[in-house]
Amino acid sequence: MLIQPFVENGLWHGLRHKDGLKELFINFSSDDQHIFVIIEDNGIGRGAAKSFNHNSDVKKQSLGIKISEEQLQMVSSLSEQKSDIKIEDLFSVTGAPAGTRVTLTIPILERISRF
Repeated sequence: MLIQPFVENGLWHGLRHKDGLKELFINFSSDDQHIFVIIEDNGIGRGAAKSFNHNSDVKKQSLGIKISEEQLQMVSSLSEQKSDIKIEDLFSVTGAPAGTRVTLTIPILERISRF
C-alpha cells in the first residue's frame, strides 16, 4: 500500500500519454536498518504530465502521496531511523524529459517480542 500511489502515478501520469516503449521499474534493496524502494518510469515527466491532468486527478495524486508520507512518518516514530521520499525528474542527454524516479527509504522495525 505504501508504494501503490507512486506506481499508479508512474502509469497514469508518466506513461499513459507516452508514445513508444513504456517502462516502469520497481527495485527493492535493503541494508541493516532500511528498505529502499526505487520506482522509475521512462514517461513524459512531471512537467508535461501536468498539462494532461484534470483537477480531480491532481487531488487524487496529492492525497495518495500525502497518505504515504504520513505512513512513513508513523514508521519513523516507531524506530530510531529516518524515512524519506525523494522524487526526481529524469532527463535525456539532450535535456528532454525522460521520466521520473521515486526513492523511498523505509526504516526496518525490530520485532516486538510477545508477552
